[in-house]
This record gives sequence, structure tokens and C-alpha cells, in this order.
Amino acid sequence: MDIEISLRKRNTIRTLVTNIVQEAEELLNNSELDIELLEELLGKLKQKECQFKEINDQVEKLIDVSSIETEILDSEEFNDKRSKCIRKINRKLKPNIVKNPESQRKIESKDRGFNVKLPKLTIEKFTGNPQEWTEFWNSFETTIHENNVLSNVEKFSYLKMYLSGKALNVVSGFELSSENYDNCIKILKDRFGRKDVIVSSYMNKISNIEPVKNSSNLNSLQRLYDDLIISVRNLDAMSVTSGSYSCMLIPMVLKKIPYNMVLEFNRKKGSKSEVEVSELLDYIKSEVECRESSNLIINGNQSELASSPKKSFESKKYVHTKRPVAATFSTNVKVLYCCFCKNDAHDSDNCNEFSNEQKRNKLRDDRRCYRCLKKFHTSSTCRSKIAPCSVCKNNSHKKIFCKSVNEKVEVSEEGNLATAMSVNSLNSSNVLLQTCTVSMLGESSTELTRLLTDSAAERNFIRSDLVKKTKT
Repeated sequence: MDIEISLRKRNTIRTLVTNIVQEAEELLNNSELDIELLEELLGKLKQKECQFKEINDQVEKLIDVSSIETEILDSEEFNDKRSKCIRKINRKLKPNIVKNPESQRKIESKDRGFNVKLPKLTIEKFTGNPQEWTEFWNSFETTIHENNVLSNVEKFSYLKMYLSGKALNVVSGFELSSENYDNCIKILKDRFGRKDVIVSSYMNKISNIEPVKNSSNLNSLQRLYDDLIISVRNLDAMSVTSGSYSCMLIPMVLKKIPYNMVLEFNRKKGSKSEVEVSELLDYIKSEVECRESSNLIINGNQSELASSPKKSFESKKYVHTKRPVAATFSTNVKVLYCCFCKNDAHDSDNCNEFSNEQKRNKLRDDRRCYRCLKKFHTSSTCRSKIAPCSVCKNNSHKKIFCKSVNEKVEVSEEGNLATAMSVNSLNSSNVLLQTCTVSMLGESSTELTRLLTDSAAERNFIRSDLVKKTKT
């Protein structure tokens, strides 16, 4: 019975509003405009607007759930017609309102301000993070919750639209009704809007900040300061005094900054027993700003050095010297990298993972140079300024690919193999001798040779051809 009474009341108000709208349309189209009658009709429309909203809320509470969608669409269409008529009347009445010049200038300046097209406001979905609750609720409350044109059912529909994750699970079981909207708002505030929950979430966020180990890492220090200042300012906005969490927050923050900064902060603190969070944040801020200024000065000097003219390397000629290789390059910083086994523990010249034949094949497959071992050119077109082969004095290859060295090594290995086999046949056991590759420094050249060490030998032997090479 209640639903029938409410529906009849609403239909009566709709009929009255429709008649007022028709009368206003006829009056607006008339060449002779009756200002007083227009103002009277405008007042009636605004009065009926409040009555219609009140009775419409009662109908939505009593109506069947299956008919809610149709009711919302009908109500929205009716509201559009009424609002459109009110706007037309206001536009017609505006030029006929006589005001003093000062108020007229204020209205004109206000109108000019509203002519600027503002960007469309959007509400981010709330996922259930307590840190995002305040921002979400302020936006939702301003645009939807306090919008008197919308009914509670419409507000409830918008609320579900802007929730996701844990927040949506809280209200997903409620039916779409006016009473449930108020209940859901209360539940969401109790669940995610509690001050203690939000404070705990910000404290957890600070504890999860990645520590900065090196004070020279300016980007990490800046990011650390930004995260800290955001959390602390949000706590201040909630009227949470810094004294209530300083004793817990300061040790937590000190663990996030480098040791030398902690030492300097304690030195500046001196004998002061209590320190505010703001003092620690100001200290971190000043350190970040000082490092930024220092980096600008240093980087500026480096850019000047980089722009200065460099001496041409091509003007220098390679001069052979008897100084050891280690002494010659002791002042240079060399980055170790092997192009054969891709290892950074040694360079390519000292790689023992592959034989020389395998190295040559790998260089050929990778299209590398036999001189500098770099890609995409051959030794005949190589322009690298490196020393020639120390064995044959040839510029086309490195000494590890020299044929003379390879032949000697193979002969030496065959000799060692024969010796080992003869010992094996006599004593039926393996005999292993130590060998090493050395550079023999002569009067005019350096020869790469293999040394065989035998601790039981009473004499030392050297090949005659090697003696001749070192003396010439």
C-alpha cells in the first residue's frame, strides 16, 4: 500500500512539473517577455525539485530490485528536462537584472573565469590501501556523496564502480538500496579510515624503504628523503604530533642512511637527549643539497676537461725498450676480459681454456682481428697501435698465434710425451715434470720459449738455435 501511495505522489509532482515546464517554454517563445511570471515559474520549479527528490528516495526504498534500473533511467530523464528548463529561464532573466556598476564588473570577471575549460576530474579506484583512503574519500565525497541531485541508489552504484580489490570485497555482498549505501560508507570508514590503521601503514612504509649504503649515491638519498617527507607530512595532516612517534621513527630512519651520515648527525646533536623528526629530516635535506651542489661543480669541471683538445696518439711512434712489460704499463688501469672464454678473471693473451688452434678458429668465426682481437676487421686493415710479434717481428698477428712458437711448443710437447712413455715402460708409473713459458731477454731481442724444470737434474741444457737468436 505504501508503494502505491508514494508512486501516486511522485506522478502528481511529475505532472505539475511538466505543466510548469510547458508554460515556461511558451512564455520564453513569446516576443513579449513577462519577467515576473518567469521568476515565479522558476521558484515553483526549484520548490518541486526538492519535493520530487524526497518522494523519489521513498520510492527507491520500497520498489522491487529488478525495477531499480528502469526507475533510475526515468528519474534521470525527468531531471534533465527540469534542469534544462531552469537553465533557459536563468539565461533569459540574466540580461534584465539591473545591478550597480561595481557588482556588474564582479559578475563579468567571474563569468570570464568560468569560460576557461578545465580538465575532466577523475577519481582513482580505491583498492583497500589505508594510505589511499583519505585521498579517495575526499574526492568521492566532493563529487558524488554530497551531490544532492543523485539519489542514494545512484551514489551506491558509483561507489561500487570506484572500488576494487579488498575494498570491493567489503561491499560486494550488499544489495543496491538506499539504506545499504549508508551502511557501506560506515563500514568502509571503520575498516580503512581509522587513524591508527593509517598511521601504522605509514610507519610500515617507512620501515620498508630500501637503505642507502653509500653517501655518494645521490639519487638514492634523494628518493629516501622524498619518501620520508611524504609519509611525515601525511601524518601531520592527520593531526598526529611528531612527539608521539619520534622515539620510534628516528632510530628507524637512522638505519636507512649511510654510516658516515649517522656519525655526523650524532656529532651535531651533541649532548642533546631528545631530537625531533623535523631536525633529522632537515639534516638529510641539507646533506642532499650539499651533494647536489658539489656534483654540479665537479661535473662542470669534468665537462671542461672533456672539451679540451687531446694530443693525437698517431704522432707517437712505437719504441722498443728493454724495460719489462709490467713496468711499462704499471700506471695504466687495465680491464681484464677474455674474448675466448668470456671471463673477466684474465685477459685474452693469458687464456688457457683453449688451444691456439681453437683460438684461431674462434677468432675466425667471430670475425675478429689476429692483432687487436677486436671485431669486424682483419689484421691487414688493423690500425691499432700495438707492439709486433716478439718472436718473428711480424705485425699481422700476436705472439700467441706465431707459427714459430707453435712449432716449438708442439716439438717440446712431443719430446715430453716420448720421455713420459719411456719412463712408463721402464718403471710402469707416470712421471710429470713442471714446465713454464718464459721470455728470454737477449742483447737485441726477446724470445718466447718453454722451460722444462727437473729438480733431480745436475745440468742445464739450452738449444743452440735459441742461443744464436738471443745473441744476434
